[in-house]
Amino acid sequence: IGIARIYAKKPNYLIINDTTIESIKNEKMKDMINEICQNRTCLFFSNDKETLKSMDKIVVLEKGRTVKCGHYDQIFVDQN
Repeated sequence: IGIARIYAKKPNYLIINDTTIESIKNEKMKDMINEICQNRTCLFFSNDKETLKSMDKIVVLEKGRTVKCGHYDQIFVDQN
């Protein structure tokens, strides 16, 4: 239902949390989310590194402040 609303309303931005991302196990659904996020701003809140790999830009917050910003390889260079 949520995806149908997105297609109908065509918002300029979306905010998607960890719970929503984790509930999407189906590859077809993941492809739909990727399609929906084309040409609009999508904010994903996630702790899952696999999810973060597909993001254009990652912002790491600590106590409400930005501590790192960049692509996955830049953010997690020391942890791979």
